Amino acid sequence: MTDAEIETLPEPAQRYFRYAKVAGIPRISSFSLIMEGRIRNSPTDPWMPLVMRQYNRMDNPARVVFLTSTKPPMKGIDSFLDGKGRMLIKAMDLIKVVDFRGPEMDVSSLVTFLNDLTLCPVAYFSLPVRWRQSGPDSVELSLTHAGMTVSAVMTVDGKGCPVNWRTEDRYAKVKSQNLKDRWSTPFEGSQELAGMIIPEKGVGIHDYNGTSYAYVELDRILSLALNTTDLPNRP
Repeated sequence: MTDAEIETLPEPAQRYFRYAKVAGIPRISSFSLIMEGRIRNSPTDPWMPLVMRQYNRMDNPARVVFLTSTKPPMKGIDSFLDGKGRMLIKAMDLIKVVDFRGPEMDVSSLVTFLNDLTLCPVAYFSLPVRWRQSGPDSVELSLTHAGMTVSAVMTVDGKGCPVNWRTEDRYAKVKSQNLKDRWSTPFEGSQELAGMIIPEKGVGIHDYNGTSYAYVELDRILSLALNTTDLPNRP
């Protein structure tokens, strides 16, 4: 990436990419991550520990995330492949407890794919993302893929550090219903991985009925690797 390419973007996006130190990093085709935190199914459910091993491709947009939890023992795969999203969770590695798919899951997974790029900022430049300034410290970004178009608004602080990312193009599965979700992922802190400055922590927030709640907290991003070919090894 070059400073000249960054200068073609709206000012808040320029601020963000300069803060993230993407200049000088070549475009990439893929990246992988390992993250840890906790997750819950509803505002009243207990938190469960979570480990995520993730692989994203940009040349043909795709993501595969292998999820594990020990209390209770559960494994899952959150995927977006060939324009199709799926969330499959099994208890004790045997009993299927969640298997979400369909049009709402497809578009939600594309939103999540776009959100993932905040953890690997140079990846934004490997995709036909459209940028439009939406405020003095915010920018709207949108992506079209497989007949779907999704958009979100990213907010940055005065230095360019991302503080929030929100969208209304996602759905939440609630009691067998697909509800429109005002989904957001506020960020905290910063750290340097793979030569870039990325958030240190992130929270996933659902708001499908006017009352928001955090359902996932990721407070440890253990690794980020560029141009990988598979899921990262277990931590």
